[in-house]
Amino acid sequence: MQKQISDYLKSKKVNEVLELHEFPNRYGNNVSTFSVRYNVQDKYNYDKVEIKIEYSTSRLFISNKGYFCFEKLEDIYSIIDKQTKI
Repeated sequence: MQKQISDYLKSKKVNEVLELHEFPNRYGNNVSTFSVRYNVQDKYNYDKVEIKIEYSTSRLFISNKGYFCFEKLEDIYSIIDKQTKI
C-alpha cells in the first residue's frame, strides 16, 4: 500500500515526496510516513506536510490536522485531498 500512496502523492505534482520506511510504532502498529514538500519558491520557502498511516488501527495522521479513520485505500486519497493543500 505504501507504493500506491507514494505514487498518488507524486501524481499531485508536488516538488518532493520523501518516503520513510515502514516501521512498527511502540504499540506494534505498522506505520508508513511520508513527508511532502510543495509550493516551493526556493530552498528556504516552501510548504511541507507530514502524513503517517497506521494500518493496523486504520488511522491516518496529518501534521497540524490530526487523526482520521479510513477503511480502504480510496479513503486515504480522499482524506489527503480534503485536509491538505497539495
